[in-house]
Amino acid sequence: MTDAKGALVRAYKRFQRVPCGNELVGLALLVLVMQFFPGGMPLSVLVGGTSGAAPLVLNAIGLVLVFRANRFLNLAQLQIGIFGATLFTGLVQGQLLLHTLHHVCSGCVAAFPDPTAQAINFWIAAVTGLAASALLSVLLYALVLRRFAKSPVLVPTIVTVFIAEALNGFQATMTKKLVHLNDVRSGRALETITSPIHATVTISGYPLSFPTMLLSALAVVALVAIVVYLRRSRTGVAIRAAADNPGRAATLGVNVASVTSRIWLIVGILSGLAAIVPAFIGGVGAATLSRGPSASIPIEQIVVLLTVLVFARFTNLWMAALSAVVLSTLSVAVQVAYSSQTPLDAAYVFIVGGLLLLQRDTSTRANREDFSGLDLTQELRPIPRELRRLPNVVNAVRWGAIVGAVLLLALPFTISIGQTSLLIDSITFAIVGLSVLVLTGWAGQVSLGQFGFASIGAWAAACSHAPFPIAVLIGGLTGAVAALIVGLPALKLRGVNLAISSMAFSVSAQALFIDNRYFGRLLPASLSLPNVLGVNFGDQRVLYYTTLVVVLLFIGVIIGLRRSRTGRVLIAIRANEATAQSFGINVLRARLTAFCVSGFMAAVAGALLAYHLGSVAPQTFIPEMSLVIFLYAVLGGLGGLAGPLMGLALYAMITFFFNGNPLVQSVGGGLGAVLLMLFAPGGVAQLVYGVRDAALRRLAMRLRIPVPSLMGDRGATMAADRVALDEPRHTARRAGEALPIDYQPPGQWALERLGTVDGKQERVGVR
Repeated sequence: MTDAKGALVRAYKRFQRVPCGNELVGLALLVLVMQFFPGGMPLSVLVGGTSGAAPLVLNAIGLVLVFRANRFLNLAQLQIGIFGATLFTGLVQGQLLLHTLHHVCSGCVAAFPDPTAQAINFWIAAVTGLAASALLSVLLYALVLRRFAKSPVLVPTIVTVFIAEALNGFQATMTKKLVHLNDVRSGRALETITSPIHATVTISGYPLSFPTMLLSALAVVALVAIVVYLRRSRTGVAIRAAADNPGRAATLGVNVASVTSRIWLIVGILSGLAAIVPAFIGGVGAATLSRGPSASIPIEQIVVLLTVLVFARFTNLWMAALSAVVLSTLSVAVQVAYSSQTPLDAAYVFIVGGLLLLQRDTSTRANREDFSGLDLTQELRPIPRELRRLPNVVNAVRWGAIVGAVLLLALPFTISIGQTSLLIDSITFAIVGLSVLVLTGWAGQVSLGQFGFASIGAWAAACSHAPFPIAVLIGGLTGAVAALIVGLPALKLRGVNLAISSMAFSVSAQALFIDNRYFGRLLPASLSLPNVLGVNFGDQRVLYYTTLVVVLLFIGVIIGLRRSRTGRVLIAIRANEATAQSFGINVLRARLTAFCVSGFMAAVAGALLAYHLGSVAPQTFIPEMSLVIFLYAVLGGLGGLAGPLMGLALYAMITFFFNGNPLVQSVGGGLGAVLLMLFAPGGVAQLVYGVRDAALRRLAMRLRIPVPSLMGDRGATMAADRVALDEPRHTARRAGEALPIDYQPPGQWALERLGTVDGKQERVGVR
């Protein structure tokens, strides 16, 4: 028995030496599971999954290259390719190049081009779109992401989310600018896109079009070429050296910035191919460009890509290609067997979470992926105590509070009912933003799936069939329990791993609790708000004030939590976990507390949103809202309570004034967040508090009040010049009256250095 046990242990240890051994077992289990689907796994499913894996393979290779070179996740990978595909679609449908050439040389191209001219325009547009994706990728690295080379790896990952949001806004309006509706009606623009080559091959009943076969061939060629390029060429060796140890490579004469730019050029080409070639038939649809006025990047596709990346352990190109083929085949098999992707969406959190937990944590204190020392989470300073009681400051604070209160109370009576409804949505989103502050800003746990807790809270509140306030409380408690369950395995995951698992959780939560295939079937058809003591909570103004009261209660809770020992412990753990543990702090309990509080707040917001909308609709609780709320919370700043509130207030104003304009909404949030990360990492709150501090500094200098926290060395010098007496004077002295000659308190070095005061003037430094 002992020999058998020892043999098993030795076999397991040998298995652990196999590269990606656990991941290979996981892929084998997925293939085995597909055999038990209804109808099994016919050859047509295998053909469809393998041929459809090409875009996933190309994008996965790009993600692996970026992670190997820069050690962060490029969550804008899809949007870079879609940018080129959108340009390709607009140039082909609008025929802008042909019309321009007709205006320059009317004899060269007819006003209504023939099929030959359209085919030439098609291929020119494809090359132009591919070049645009490659150029965009290089520019993003050179102008934006390169500036975060020395930041914690989570920072550029978050920046790519903002970049994706900004690109989403540009892409949503690009086609409209290139293709005019009047040109489509007159025939000068094409209604749809068709490939000039119409070859089709059928294998086991599954038709393979020319774009599908072309992209599959390109994926194989790209994989082999990149592997050979990285291993055999001098440039490839330099790229691998710069990726493994940039500092050491630089000392050996490697231009790290140049070789990394080549990586991003390759990434742009791969992403462009993955998006442009499928657009050969039909172009890029509106659903691909934008999922709604408040949508962000397509999170389901990103989760699939990140699942592939987890199988590849972030660095293995061959494993990335293999896992992409298996997951693509699994997606086709699920679609054929169940006519929906919901079962697979519900399983992503278990697949991703299980793989991440099995992988060994190789992070060290030198490369730990946290927010310690980052301006993004620096505390917002209160008004210095030296100035807090000045009449000017007291009046400014008082009048600011009065104006803010009047504005919040009177706002529903100055806008329409529909605008009040939008305002209620924004307030509930602000509650979720405050939950991001607790979990990310304080505990340092990056969660990109907070709206998953909102979905669970809405489901629990609706299924409880309890009265309105009790149902909201039940939803919040359910969200807290769910956060506790999610937080237990998440404690082992750090940084990028936690971001991936939380994103997968948001997708799975929406599939499990909102879709009617699973727990969503328990949801009632509608929700109604009660009428209590003559107060109709269904009235939009009443619901607005109710939601506002809930926000104020949470603000009070957060203030109390931050001043408590728990708040100080969370900040200490975020700053330096090892030092916090040396003082006897229970890190497990502190982080689980943060998860529970954050989950409770997000779930309450989801319950309020469900009652406000009258139902728990799938189109409302979409996973993309997790990224939107996280974006605006970081845009406001995670250094204090004011940050998320300012960020979500900005979101409310953009939604309020530019509802339905994806360019303003996406670019205003995405591009604005990128600029703030570059020049003001603390967000909008840093700018506002900077203006406040400048005004307080000017006031302190005018009144000659030393405030070292505002003035730095100058304030410290002013404080040293104003030496206070050791013994207080109990009798008042009139202006101009000198001190008694015999008044010599002990230990007054300033009097000994500057001399005693005479009857007419006082020396500087003595008062």
